[in-house]
Amino acid sequence: MSPVFFTIASRNYLAYARTLMQSVAARYPDAPRYLALADRGEDDPALADAPFDLVPVEALALPDFDAFAFRYDIVEFNTAIKPYAFAHLRRLHPDAGIVYLDPDVLVLEPLAAVEAAFADGALAVLTPHLVAPVDDDRHPGERAILASGTYNCGFVAIGAHADADRLIAWWADRLEFGCVNDPAAGLFTDQKWIDLVPGLFPDVRILRDEGYNVAYWNLSQRPVSQHGERWYAGERPLVFAHFSGVDVDRPAVFSRHQNRHTIATIGALRPLYEDWLARLAANGHAEQRRKPYAFATFADGETIGAPLRAVYRRYFDKGTAQPQLHPFAMDRTPYDLPCDELPARADAPVTRLMYAAWRQRADLHSAFDLGEREGREGFIRWFVRAAGREMGVAARHIDPVHRAFAAANGRDGGGAFAFDTRAGRHPAPGLVRRVGATCLSAIDWTCRHRVALALYRLIPAALRHRIRRTLERLAFAPPPEAAASQPVFAPQPDRPGINLVGYAHGEFGVAEILRSYAHTLERGGVPFVVRNYDIGVASRQHDRRMQRFLSDTLIHDINLFCINADQMPVAREHLGAGAFAGRYNIGCWFWELERFPQRWQGAFDLVDEVWVMSPFVRDAVAACTRKPVHIVPAALDVELPARYSRGDFGLDENNFVYLFSFDFNSYATRKNADGAIAAFRRAFADGRRDVRLVIKTINGQRMPRELRALVDAVADDDRIEVRDGFLDRAGMWALQACCDGYVSLHRSEGFGLGLAECMLLGKPVVATAYSGNLAFMDADNSCLVDYALVPVREGQYPAWQGQRWAEPDVDQAATYLRRLVDDPAYARRIGDNARRSVRQRLSVEASLAAISARLASIRERRERPAVVADAPDPGQPSVPPGLP
Repeated sequence: MSPVFFTIASRNYLAYARTLMQSVAARYPDAPRYLALADRGEDDPALADAPFDLVPVEALALPDFDAFAFRYDIVEFNTAIKPYAFAHLRRLHPDAGIVYLDPDVLVLEPLAAVEAAFADGALAVLTPHLVAPVDDDRHPGERAILASGTYNCGFVAIGAHADADRLIAWWADRLEFGCVNDPAAGLFTDQKWIDLVPGLFPDVRILRDEGYNVAYWNLSQRPVSQHGERWYAGERPLVFAHFSGVDVDRPAVFSRHQNRHTIATIGALRPLYEDWLARLAANGHAEQRRKPYAFATFADGETIGAPLRAVYRRYFDKGTAQPQLHPFAMDRTPYDLPCDELPARADAPVTRLMYAAWRQRADLHSAFDLGEREGREGFIRWFVRAAGREMGVAARHIDPVHRAFAAANGRDGGGAFAFDTRAGRHPAPGLVRRVGATCLSAIDWTCRHRVALALYRLIPAALRHRIRRTLERLAFAPPPEAAASQPVFAPQPDRPGINLVGYAHGEFGVAEILRSYAHTLERGGVPFVVRNYDIGVASRQHDRRMQRFLSDTLIHDINLFCINADQMPVAREHLGAGAFAGRYNIGCWFWELERFPQRWQGAFDLVDEVWVMSPFVRDAVAACTRKPVHIVPAALDVELPARYSRGDFGLDENNFVYLFSFDFNSYATRKNADGAIAAFRRAFADGRRDVRLVIKTINGQRMPRELRALVDAVADDDRIEVRDGFLDRAGMWALQACCDGYVSLHRSEGFGLGLAECMLLGKPVVATAYSGNLAFMDADNSCLVDYALVPVREGQYPAWQGQRWAEPDVDQAATYLRRLVDDPAYARRIGDNARRSVRQRLSVEASLAAISARLASIRERRERPAVVADAPDPGQPSVPPGLP
């Protein structure tokens, strides 16, 4: 008897279901085939003439249907109904084996091994994610598989066995309430429960055939090949491939749930993958994907976000202590009552919905300690600003919190604390979690000239990569006469402390961070030395404030490399293996785009953890590694000269002076001087003479064409001045102090040191509400400018392919610039708030506390006896049904 096949999909996945069942029909033309529709809309025209019979979701006899559909999001619901679909089909086909396949599967051969297992009396057939060890450090590794489940539930087969109904009933009972995606609670939708099945039930077959369920998590162990018309995985015929996590808008990524493969590295699987994408397109996925999910909103259109579903499960679902609330009830007031987990405070309200949002995000746990006032207030500001965009929380749940917090803290709910909570107006960086670009951009230090750049781009990408690595080795290798003078590093350092390795004399942002850490360590009494590293620097290095800390020997047991990830392999070659051996190595890295470059992956091999300055950089880095990534702020401390005045800089005392500063080495397109110029001109289009914009740059001499273009762009407006050249540290602080405001319409920042420094000086700052500057900027202490995300174009930034950044709203920026000039009270309020908040967030005390906490954790870990395995990372990104 032929098996019965079924899949589950909502309407947005109908093209997937059709593609799957067409492939099943080609191998089993007479087999019963079903789609369990996890949605409403069984009259959808797309279901006409489908290669399957439809099972409406109401036919599955789900217990308390409305509650069931409400407690789960679309992914959880699609997986939770799986055993109920098995039960329904068992009633229709009691004597047949039943096979479930995810809709993103493509069947290429008859499932002969499954049919044989059924014939041999198997109760169930399962396929493990892995049948061989994982030997690299890419994701997913073995710990990720442990967190998500041993067996992949994109395929489950249950035979006509005496215990089939008992197994299905047990699974259905567990999934009625336990199908959430909550790794911290040990749950991953339907999948973790299946780990128990081989122990709880007899006659369960584990199918280790490499031809079954080939997907991104095992492809590196099962190379695909084609011989004639047949496909093979390893030495076995390829029975079905599982194209899990594919983003059809970015097919080159192959799967968004991993960083091991791209379309360029999947080998002989590529033609089959491209054929599957073509089938999806032919089955109308472009149209189907836009269809709404029936259980995603209330009747009035409000989105039912994940935090709201969590509150329902906690307070109002079956079995809870409180009276049940109808799931789709229009009265949502109970969601906004104070949460039970925290003491109620009128001046810092945390509602049930807010607490659920905080609990669901590991990054919010790290950023905001709700037991402390500062943590509560920071979380409230995040919730008001970002919960709508990032977590689907409706304005009706945000506005009351905003008003209550503003009123309790002496604000009127508008002005400096105003947030626009309309959909799409929350200025926060997306959390995003995807692999970096695969091609090399032009080598910054080699291809400064247009002709050289054009010739360089004629070279194939793979060859460019090899050329870059070779040139780096040649450029940065120490001369022979210097080799003998290289310091000797003890292989087992035993002195507790930190070796700061970086640009001790550099006059740019990364160097300033090293010096900030040094001053913080000195103030905190933490032993440290500074090892100067000046290789490959295309900028002036005249700062000598670190002289008294310099050492040629790394004497401590922890290294902190304040150099970016692309320079880590160069540092390894220059300093030698002894510099790293026996020490705990930390990288302090910056990056300005959403996705960390794929070609820098080797840097992770050289460090044990990474420190960053902002959540934006943390998210980009953490998406590419299982190693710890922590936000460890550097302290800002004003270093003004004893005497300074506007006259020192030729600035009129009666003008309102805006400052904008950047380094040409940091990519002028990213810094977006054109945006600042346009906003200034638009703000003061009437030609008023009491305003001025000073654009302070460095390294313009290295890029004379770009500098000339900038100077020419403002030549017709004598209110705007470009000043290129270096000031010493005290001189730059003085220039910032002499200005009245700062503007930065950047497209992206890893942190935004100049913005933070001006805020510390009490200056109102107008800046793009995107990227790393949101680590210290909010609508209470800054003039945040809305933006649209746009593609990064070729040549605008390294690893530009497939990346996005912000295009700020020039009109809104112009409005802020004019208001700060015309409304001194407003400018003063913003500046005062800026000074207070930056003093608190970027103080020596805050920096020292973060550093001390990390050092204590590191030393405890190093002194603790080894364990068999670490717990799964609760910050691991979640993935769709049936996937690790």
